[in-house]
Parts: sequence; C-alpha cells; structure tokens
Amino acid sequence: MSDLPEGAELVVERLHLNNEKPKYGYYYVCPQSRTLFWLDEYKMSNELTDLKGVKSEEHKKYAVEVEYWTHCELFPHEKRVHQHLFDELRSLTLHAITELLTARTPLSPFSLDELMSICQVLEYVRVDDREGKAGLRCQYSMCILSRYLRMFAESKFVNFHGQKGARLRVNQSIYCKGGQRSYLFHVANILMLGAPDVHMKSLKNIWVDDMLNQVPWKQFVTTLNREWQDYTLYSTIILTANVAFLALPDVTLQGQPSTQTVAQMISFVSTVTSLGSLILSLIMVRQNRIKGHEKVEEAREFMENMANSVLGVDMVAIMYSLPFGFLMWSVISFVIAFAFVAFNGAGTATRILVGVILGLTGNMVLWVVYVSIGSSLSSKSEEKKETRNGLVAGPGGQGQHAASPRRPLLSGIIGRRGTADVENQGAGRPVAVAQGNGGASAHLRYPPTRSRG
Repeated sequence: MSDLPEGAELVVERLHLNNEKPKYGYYYVCPQSRTLFWLDEYKMSNELTDLKGVKSEEHKKYAVEVEYWTHCELFPHEKRVHQHLFDELRSLTLHAITELLTARTPLSPFSLDELMSICQVLEYVRVDDREGKAGLRCQYSMCILSRYLRMFAESKFVNFHGQKGARLRVNQSIYCKGGQRSYLFHVANILMLGAPDVHMKSLKNIWVDDMLNQVPWKQFVTTLNREWQDYTLYSTIILTANVAFLALPDVTLQGQPSTQTVAQMISFVSTVTSLGSLILSLIMVRQNRIKGHEKVEEAREFMENMANSVLGVDMVAIMYSLPFGFLMWSVISFVIAFAFVAFNGAGTATRILVGVILGLTGNMVLWVVYVSIGSSLSSKSEEKKETRNGLVAGPGGQGQHAASPRRPLLSGIIGRRGTADVENQGAGRPVAVAQGNGGASAHLRYPPTRSRG
C-alpha cells in the first residue's frame, strides 16, 4: 500500500448477489492525475462502448476524468479548493462565452445566460489553500467546481476533443452518417408547404450522432411553444371568419337547406382544418409542459424513441409541422371560398378588381416562397461543403454538452459524510472510505465498482 499516490482515496461498496456471501467492490481515486484506478486488472470498456470510435488513450482520459469529477462532486469532504481549479473553470467559462459570441454554430456546453450565471457563482467561491483540515465551506465550493468541470470534461469526451476528426460544429456528424429522408417525409413536406424541412434543419443541430445537444434543444422547444401559442390565436381568428362567412346570404342557397354551394363546402374544409390546427397546438404545448421535454433527460429519451421508430427523426419533423400545415390549408381554403363568392354573380368591375388584387397578392406570396426555397437550397449546399471540410484533423473545441446515452461510472451515487464500520454495515448499505492525508471518513454510496471476493 506504500506505492499508492499521495492523497489517494479508497471507495468501498458492499454488493448483493442473491443472498450469497457478500462481496465488496472498490476503486481508488488519484487527485493528482484525476483518474480512477484499481489494484486488480479492470477494463472500462462498458463505460466507453456507447460512444463509438474511442481509440486513443488521450481520448479515454476524458472519460476517466468525468468519473473523477463525479466522485469529487458527490464526495467533496476533506478537499480544498485550490487556486488552479478555480482558474481552470473560469478560463473554460470565458472561452465558452467567447465561442458563443463569435461562432455561428458554437460548441459551448451552456447557453450565454447560463455561462453568465456561472461567472456570478464563481465570484462567491473562495479558494482555501491553508494548511490543516478543510472547512465546511470548502466542501460546498468543491462540489460546485466539480459539477461544472465534470460537464466540461464530458463535452470534451463526446466531441472527441483533441482527436483527429473532432466535432468542430454543433451540427457536425463525426461518423459520416447518411441523411436520406424517407418517401413519406417528402410527401408530407409538399402537403405541409415545406414546414417539415424547416423543422428538420433545426433537428439536425439538436440530434447529432444519437446525442441530444442541450442548448439548441432548449432554444428549439422555446421557439416551438411560442409558435404553437401563436397558431392557437391565428386558428381562432380563421375559425371566427369562417363562421361569419357561412352566415352570408350569398354563401348559402336560400330556400334549399340540403344543397351546399362550392364556397360553402370549401369554407367547411377551412373550418375543419383551423380546428385541427387549434387542437394540435393546444395538445403539443400541453404535452411539452407535462412531459418536460425542455428537460434534457426526458428530451433525450423522447428523441431516442423517435429515432428508433420506423420513420426515425423524420416523424418528429412531420409531427411538429402539423399545426402549421393545417393552419395554412385553412387560410388557403378560406381564400378560395372567398374567391368563389367574389366571382360568382358579381359585376364585371368587381371581378376585374378582385382578380387584379388576388393576382398581385398571389404573385407576392409565390415570390417570397421562391426566395425562401432558394435560400434553403443554398444553405443545404453550403452545409454539405462544410461537412466535407470539417472531417479533418483538428484540436477540437470544448465540445457541446450533450445528453449522451452513456452513463457515468458513478452515476446515481448518494453520499453522506460520517463514520462507519465496513464489517458491521447491513445489507444494502455500501460504504465509501476516503483515505488521505486528512484522515479517513466513510460515506454511503451506490456506484458499480470492481468486485473482489
């Protein structure tokens, strides 16, 4: 045991194996190298398999560092906040702020508001390099710094920081996956006037390599909720207009209640589609609020389920486009119904005036649609070019903090400071013993550890 690094910490866990003789799992922590280690051979392949392409030792080091900061976050006892940790986190935060302000597709782990909040928190964190036992204040400060440093380390790991072909943009796939859309997506894109394609462009920045990017997702959900709330207002207006339109004498045949005019039937279509847009908008806004899709873990689970479905992520783009598609067809149907009334039985002057106005309005709308389509095609072409240029060796940024499917080695640990006797712990009471220069302390915990009978 004399060969252990100075200040090494030992964590012990009592395991349950179907009422058999209990076994104990353990791991050591080295603060100097920010690593976990064992006295027996142990392969961390289970912690690395969820992220494909992890080859170099430098890359694996970030995964181990994530586990180290998780340990420090949950067991901050007897640890001091040294100046170099404070400076490191402050530099990472300032770098992320600069990236958000200067890059078009930044890889910052947090939004600008969140980073500014971190800066405010750091103003109240105090460094304690004094000799002697660390105070209570250091434990909470260490927990704060460890949590943020863990997030930065995880973002470096999932974005291949410092590796060949590192992710340099938030929407860049490092696995060169194909982006072919399904036949149903193209049909739905035409029927809903290009709305699914717009949402798919946003989803490409959110769901990359089966990982959910936190900052774009929160912005996307906020925008969606605002749009859907607006659609409820627009749908209500169109619904009211249709009710008033159907009450016009020229729309309904007087004395023939069983016979409908063309304008009346088209107005019925407009009424139904406006109701569809209204109902869908209300349901989706409520669904986001109840299921908490703005929360990263719930959103990641939702996107995983959608990605594994028959249509994949295409289904999400189509679903989110339904309120807009129904609303647009409601407006178009109402305009057609109005045109039938305006041209049917009207005088020559009225027909000419209405025809000219409708023609000019239609041309303006088609012109805007044409420009939008041209901009979209140009953006797609530039995106493909950037994707080809991005697959080169590079130092990589800090990386987007992504909700990855991999689970940290120490996820779910619950810590409590106190003393405990390892031999006298009951079933289901794992113990973590931290042994360092400051003495020994034990903490309850629930990590998977290297078992040793």
